Amino acid sequence: EEEPTLTAIRQGVKNSRVFTLGVSSAANRHFLRSMARVGAGYEEFFDDKTKSKWEKKAKSQLSKAFQPALTSVCVEWQQFDENAPKPIQAPQEIFSLFNGSRQVVYGFVPNCTRATLKAKIGSKEVDTIVSTSDLAMTKGRTLHQLTARAIIRDWTEGSLDVDKTKHELVKRERKNYIINTSREYSIVSQFTSFVAIERREKEGTYNESRGPSIEQLVSQEDVDSLKYMGWEQSQAPSKAPVLFSGDKAVV
Repeated sequence: EEEPTLTAIRQGVKNSRVFTLGVSSAANRHFLRSMARVGAGYEEFFDDKTKSKWEKKAKSQLSKAFQPALTSVCVEWQQFDENAPKPIQAPQEIFSLFNGSRQVVYGFVPNCTRATLKAKIGSKEVDTIVSTSDLAMTKGRTLHQLTARAIIRDWTEGSLDVDKTKHELVKRERKNYIINTSREYSIVSQFTSFVAIERREKEGTYNESRGPSIEQLVSQEDVDSLKYMGWEQSQAPSKAPVLFSGDKAVV
């Protein structure tokens, strides 16, 4: 049972930390992430398709286990409008941070120019303020699209609450928000997809001078020509078609 396990981890977190490992796609990712977060540790997943990375991941877990870690990491967004929408950030739940690891937090936070980062090292609390001025603000869609991508990914793969029931409730509540965000910033999600359509004039004609030819595009690509591999040209039998013939294979 998940809840008794998490309760036991909370009670012993002052004396021990919990690092979780999940093997294959059948692992309960939400439960493993919750145990690692409550236990001030870190979670790692081992994919059957990338076994070459298993050793590196195992060593990384051992390295983290011997380090002090920042726990209870959170971001307090300071909004200057009481009626502003509630901040939406990704990741929603921030795990422990270790030496050599990096955590990027994205958020859609209206009317905010300052945020406070808080964490604990053992029993000591630390915090720092990050702020910006109106003059430093930029216009564009790149950061917005990165934020939208992070929020959609966190909704799909992340942990929105330690309690699994609350996690599922938050996912259900944010479904329409995820769809609208995906459409607004053209980010593919499990509910949306996009089709590119070329607009042409009714009486328009193709003009080769307007762009490079297929041959030119192919010649610009970097390929690995394996000269020691090739197709041997053989005499085709009578009345039988030749399927392929050539002098080399290009990978």
